[in-house]
Order: sequence, then C-alpha cells, then structure tokens
Amino acid sequence: MAKADGQQKQDRLDLAWLEKRDNETLDDYIKRLQRDGITRLTGNAELAKLVSQVSNGAITVGAFAGALTASGLYSYKLVKALKGAEVHAPGTLITRTINTRLAGALPGSRLSRVPPGMITALTGSDEAAMLGGFMRNGSFFMPTASEANLARVASQGGLANAAKAAGWIRGAGVVGGVASTAYGIANLATYDADMIKENPSKFATDLTGTAFSASMTALTVAPNPVTLGLAVGTGLAYGGALIWDNHEAIGKGLSEAGDWVGDRASDIKDGLTDGAKKLGSALNPFD
Repeated sequence: MAKADGQQKQDRLDLAWLEKRDNETLDDYIKRLQRDGITRLTGNAELAKLVSQVSNGAITVGAFAGALTASGLYSYKLVKALKGAEVHAPGTLITRTINTRLAGALPGSRLSRVPPGMITALTGSDEAAMLGGFMRNGSFFMPTASEANLARVASQGGLANAAKAAGWIRGAGVVGGVASTAYGIANLATYDADMIKENPSKFATDLTGTAFSASMTALTVAPNPVTLGLAVGTGLAYGGALIWDNHEAIGKGLSEAGDWVGDRASDIKDGLTDGAKKLGSALNPFD
C-alpha cells in the first residue's frame, strides 16, 4: 500500500507529461493536459475521460449550433443589406434596444436618471462613431455606434475614439474574436503533412473554425455586406466540417435514437392493443 502511494506521489511530481508531443496539435495538447491533470489530481482515469468527453461534446454541439445559427441569421441579414438595409455589428441588438429606450425615456423616469456616460461606455458612443462617416451614393453617411467601422474610426479619429465607438460590450467581442482567431492560427501551425493525412476531417474542422472566427471578428470590427457574406460562407463551411469530423458519433446517435423510438413505438402499440381489449371486454355484457 505504502509502495503504491509512493508511486502515485512520484507520478504527480513527474512533470514530463506537461511537455507537448511531436504528434500533437496545440488543441490536442491542451485537451490532454486537462485529461491528464484531472487523472493526476484525483487518481481516477475514468473520471478524467468522462469530463473530457462531456466537455468536448458540449463544445462541438455549441460550435455547430453557433455556426449554423449565425449562417442562417446572417443570410437573412445579407439579403436585406443588399437591398439597402444597414448592417449592425454582432452582439449589438441589446445595446441598440437600450439606447432606443433611453432616447424615449420620459423626464423624471428612472431611465432618464441613468448617467449617459455610463450607458455609452457600455453600448458605444454615437458621437465617436461619426468619425467613421464616409461618402455613399453621393451623400455623407453618419453611422451609429452599432454600424461604425471601427478601423475607419481609428484611422480618422484614433484608437481612443474607436474604443469609445465600440463600447465595452462590442469591444469585448472584438478582443475575444481576436484571441480566438490567434489561438486557431497557432493551432493550425502545429499541424504537419502527416497529421493532416492521418486526420483530414479534424484539420478541416480546425481550419474552417479559425476562418469562421476570423470572419466573425471582421464583421464585429467592420459591419458591411462583404464581412457579412464571409461570415455566412465560413459558418456553413465550419458546420459542414463538424458534421464530417463527427459523422460516426452522429450516425451512432441517430441509430440509438431510432432503436429507442422503435422500442417505445412497440411498447405503445402493445399498450394500446391491451387497453382496447380491456375496454372491449368492459363494454361487452356477454364477456
């Protein structure tokens, strides 16, 4: 017993498992650290495996839902944009709602007492966004905070005004998108030719996922029909790659679901048949 405890202690002190392996992508490396870390902390490899499977499954489902939802929603918005509708940055629906309600707040109401500076810090400054104005169809277009091209605002009014135009909420989306894209690029850089040949569907998922992240970041920074179209295209590609990469698990899940439905249908049929016999017997005075 003491020898086993000593071996476990020695395993915990061994830091070789923290080193990245030659045949691992950055994404694989981080997932292994999570799995091995839980194993070493708890001594339970099955628990670590379960946590890893649940985590990876949740991420895959979330990514698939996000990609297809974005593609469907932005396809609709792209059609409207091509007809002349303005394009708003992702995640600004709530901020636009807040700004509209504040603009229509009655004097003396609770909303009218909210400090304007606090709201614009969160939702973005329309005044700063005007620095991103430009000529369009012969007239000067003045964007709101949710419509402003932050890159144009920065070039014409500096980074400070671009940050003001974005606000904390949209700014967080930009920072998160840049970080996610940078991670995706770093992960792709860890692939080699043999790793791509061994698992092309995983490479396709990582590649299209990074492209989708980059296009969403571009849309958040510069909302326009071009970046909107890129988000639609990369979102569809990412969703397709996820299906390809997880087709075996999806097929198994559908098969199990079909078996479950078949079993339940059989049970229901038997129950209805039995119930009909009992009802017929109850109504038959000669039974």
